[in-house]
Amino acid sequence: MDVERAVVDWLANHQAQMVVLLRKLIRQPSIPGQESSAQQIVLDHLLDLGLGARAEEINVAGLTALPGYSETGCSYAGRPNVVARQLGEGGGRSLILSSHIDVVPVEAGSGWTHEPWAAEIDGNRLYGRGAWDDKPGIALILIVLRALRELDVRLCGDLEVQSVPDEEGGGNATLALCAAGHRADTALFVDGVRCAAVTGFMGQTWFRVCVPGLSSGGVSPDRGVNPVPLASKLIEALYDLEDEMNDALKAGYGGQQRPVRFNVGRIQAGAWSNSVPSCCVFDGQINFPPSKTLDWAQRRVREAIADAAVRDRWLRSHPPTIHFVGVQTSGCHDTSSPELLHLLGTAHRDVWHQEMEVRQILGFIDTRHYLAYGIPSVCYGPMGANAHGVDEYLDLETLLPTAQAIALFVLRWCGTDS
Repeated sequence: MDVERAVVDWLANHQAQMVVLLRKLIRQPSIPGQESSAQQIVLDHLLDLGLGARAEEINVAGLTALPGYSETGCSYAGRPNVVARQLGEGGGRSLILSSHIDVVPVEAGSGWTHEPWAAEIDGNRLYGRGAWDDKPGIALILIVLRALRELDVRLCGDLEVQSVPDEEGGGNATLALCAAGHRADTALFVDGVRCAAVTGFMGQTWFRVCVPGLSSGGVSPDRGVNPVPLASKLIEALYDLEDEMNDALKAGYGGQQRPVRFNVGRIQAGAWSNSVPSCCVFDGQINFPPSKTLDWAQRRVREAIADAAVRDRWLRSHPPTIHFVGVQTSGCHDTSSPELLHLLGTAHRDVWHQEMEVRQILGFIDTRHYLAYGIPSVCYGPMGANAHGVDEYLDLETLLPTAQAIALFVLRWCGTDS
């Protein structure tokens, strides 16, 4: 039997099954802290395949001192990793297939034209939160596994599947698996990256700034100090920092001439319209090139805020405070290995009939944790658009060829005895 042709054909004949599973996963609003129902779907599918799947609770207390840990301030109770390992026949290389089950929240009134949890299909697009980032990841992995099981393909190397929560909030779930001893010769993280191999990415630091004010009545503001306009001065200083950091990057990064991006994601102040708030809090993030360290980026943020504060009479004597919470990670120049890129590239070319693009992105990926534990890895996945934004969607025409490329890579990396 031509194993590769059999697997490729099986996948082509089961596209509808792939889409049904993906839509089922999208309909589970697995925002951070609420991943359990989606993880149960994954666990049930793995058990149905006859694999010794299990849910592993995340012990954050054992991670706080490890490089790559991000303080999220969130509980991990009821947010397990789902893991299954299929032992090989021997003589092959081991592989981790991983993806994340969590998705970012949907802002109320954000203007979606397709209900974000309905998994609606319109033409060649499948809409929904997580439709591209990253419910296709685990759906693709599960459908490839089912093809291997139903065709009785016996891999020579071990194959481990990991479905992780918390990728969007810091990646502590993948860190927990690495720290617990989950190892392989390489790892493929399946996520929405436009059918390219992502080998490098920028660092990122998230922070919360608390700007003090002096509360008073809204009709007597002269008796108080409103921290909201003061916060706007600090935000403007951070946008200036973004410009400064971009100007220093003469060559850009990842195909972008101005890759450093500062964003304010949330602002909170006050409890009553007719009262001057006593405090304004804003949450933000800024990314930075992999040539710089996390400490460097955090220092630049502190300096930008401190410099802006000393120019204001109130803030000079009532300085703002900064807490670095959420994602805290340096960037990576290259997480891959030559053999990994070669085999994934040939699998991609055999399906797509063109060379695989190797690229870098401005965000962050859990592959950094595998690299820290000596496991080469890349991120690879289907095409789509609007991740984290309004009307996120997956290009359905890319789902099958992505599955076929992943399957061919698995066969060639692990080897077969069938």
